[in-house]
Amino acid sequence: MEKNAFRGSAGPARVAVLVLALALALLLGVAASAQEPTWIDFASVGHELRFAESVTFTLEAEASHPPERLWLVYRLEGERANNLGLAVFSGDRQVEASWVWVIEPGQISPGATLYYRWAAEDAEGNRVESEESSFEYTDPRFDWQVLEQGMLSVNYYRDEKVGRQVLRAGTEALDKLDGNTGEEATEPISVYVYANEEDMSSAIPMRSEGFDARTVTLGMTMDETTLVLLSSGDDIVGTTAHELSHIVVSQAMADNPFADVPRWLDEGLAMYAEGAMPSGNQRALEKAIAEDRVLSLRSMTSYPGEADLIDLFYGEAYSLVDYLLSNYGADAMHTLLATLSEGVPIEEALPEAHGLTLAELEQGWRSSVGLQPATSATAAAATAALADQEKPSPAPTRAAAGGEVGGGQEKQPEGGGRAGRGLPCAGVALLPVAAVLFVGRSYRRHAT
Repeated sequence: MEKNAFRGSAGPARVAVLVLALALALLLGVAASAQEPTWIDFASVGHELRFAESVTFTLEAEASHPPERLWLVYRLEGERANNLGLAVFSGDRQVEASWVWVIEPGQISPGATLYYRWAAEDAEGNRVESEESSFEYTDPRFDWQVLEQGMLSVNYYRDEKVGRQVLRAGTEALDKLDGNTGEEATEPISVYVYANEEDMSSAIPMRSEGFDARTVTLGMTMDETTLVLLSSGDDIVGTTAHELSHIVVSQAMADNPFADVPRWLDEGLAMYAEGAMPSGNQRALEKAIAEDRVLSLRSMTSYPGEADLIDLFYGEAYSLVDYLLSNYGADAMHTLLATLSEGVPIEEALPEAHGLTLAELEQGWRSSVGLQPATSATAAAATAALADQEKPSPAPTRAAAGGEVGGGQEKQPEGGGRAGRGLPCAGVALLPVAAVLFVGRSYRRHAT
């Protein structure tokens, strides 16, 4: 009995040993197979970056027989699809190849990571790929220094004092936005501070010769994680706060391609992040209230088509956000943004978050500024009257940028106010000449 018992327990053990040995043999076989040389060896890969001009990718390889085709496979960080570039190469056994990616200013955000690998195919269709390499798209013209706090990093190369000023302003703006909306940065945000317009021109996209000749770009949101600033720009603190608000709101919407934030809400939050309402916007709002010619809430889901209405648009957007936060609090605003991020339209999200319709919000806000309830007829008349007003050319102000110049309008908003746009977002100061003004939006995709 003891012998049989012993033999009965030894059987499974022997099976386990055999299974283990077989598994080990298979693993060794796979490893040996993986280490077998292919028909081509990617001996050396490299790249040469010319910022805002090109990236030249190079390859040196040794092949047992001539390749038929060679590609560069590349993508930017965050992109799901790969891009292909058919390379020029020479040699049958000792192969040298190169491919040049021509880059326009502002096409890639500073600090973006680019991934690439080489792929070779012979005449019989046997394809081999190299290991993936990567590099950071940085501006090599300057010796960048970095200041960091929390999710924010500020890159500068000349004036540390300005860099610290931007870091402090950005941190305060993010804290204020969190307090007002409950929204935090979900991805690290990088700010690049350029010392002058000439230096910055290679990092941002060119709109048109006419537009760029008439404007000075103060700051531009390149994507959901990158902001470019001009250190010598007017009110760099305000510009930092404004653009970081756009970035955080955009990050909150990033998970849903159908998410949309009304212009009045996005710009109102960005204005509110700056602090007090700029004087030009305040004057425009007070004048419109006195004449009962404020914009209707439904017309503010996008920017107005008339340049004369820009100062009022931003002043009213600020006032609407101030009304919501003062009367309903930060929690309701957080719920509103969270609901919008799920793709729910504002007409349904607002009742869920604040318990009121768009019409009720508009009437409540009008009452808070001393206006009587509006009818559709009076709102239309007010907008038409505002659009027909002729205004003198005032002092420079902030204006929208970052998109195609539209309408050929040569008018300026009233001085001292704020105008701008969401992602891609830019604040610009108009030079003392008439400026072509475009107001539009492009929330997705943020490529420039």
